[in-house]
Amino acid sequence: MNNIFQHMITAPFFIGVFGIGFFILPFFFSKNILFSLIGAVNSFETSRRDSFFQPIVAVFVRFGIHPNAVTLGGAVFTALFAIGLFTGARPLFLFMAVVCAALSDMFDGMVARASDKITSFGGMLDGARDLFLFLVVTAGVIMRSPAEAGIITSFIVGAITIEILKGYEIVLRGFGVGFMKAAKDRLGGYGKLSFDRIKFFFYLTGCVMLIFGDMAGIGFVDVARVFFSLAIFFVIVSLLSHGVIMRFGSFGGSAEK
Repeated sequence: MNNIFQHMITAPFFIGVFGIGFFILPFFFSKNILFSLIGAVNSFETSRRDSFFQPIVAVFVRFGIHPNAVTLGGAVFTALFAIGLFTGARPLFLFMAVVCAALSDMFDGMVARASDKITSFGGMLDGARDLFLFLVVTAGVIMRSPAEAGIITSFIVGAITIEILKGYEIVLRGFGVGFMKAAKDRLGGYGKLSFDRIKFFFYLTGCVMLIFGDMAGIGFVDVARVFFSLAIFFVIVSLLSHGVIMRFGSFGGSAEK
C-alpha cells in the first residue's frame, strides 16, 4: 500500500482531482445542489460535535475560559510532547501530552462558538497550533517508522495543495470585498470546510498509533495505514469541494476552528 501511495498519489493526481471538482462536477450538478451538499456536511459535523460535548464546553464558558487560552494550552502540550518525544520521556507522559494537544484542537472552536468569541486572531492561533502539532507528529513518525514515508508524503502533498487553494480563494474573494477583509474573514471561519478538519483527525490518529505502537512493540502499522488512507480520502473530498467553490465563487458556510 505504501508503494501505491508513493507512486500514484502525487501532485498531478491531486491537481486532477481538483480539476474534476472545477470542471466536471458542475457539468452534472447545479451550484445549489453542490453548495447544499457541502453545507450540509459542515453543519452536520459541527452541530453534532458541539451537541455531544456541550456539557464540557458549558464548564469552560461558565468559568470564563477564553477559547484562545484553550488554543495556547494545546500549543504548550504540543511542545511538551515534542520535548518528551525527542528526549525519551515515558510513553504515558507522551500519550497524555498529545491527547491534551488534540483535545485543545477540538474544544477551542466549540468554546469560541458557545461564548460568541470567534475572532480572526483566534483562527490564526488555531492554525499555528495545528501546524506545530502536525510537524511534531510527522517528525515522530518519520523518525520511528521511516518505511511509511511514502504515504506520509502523499498526505503532505495533498494538504499543501489544499492550503494553496485556500490562499487563492482568499485572493479571489478579495477582489470583491477587499483582501484584508477576505483574509480576516477566513481566519474567523468563513468558508472553512469540515473535510479539512476530518482529514487532520485521521492523519493525527494514524501518526499517534505508529509512534506509540513502536514504543510498545505493538504492530499498529496496518491499522495506522487505514487511518492514513482515510485521511487521504478526505483530502480528495476536500479538493473536489474546493474545486466547486472556486468554480462558482466563495462558499459562505463555515466550520470554525
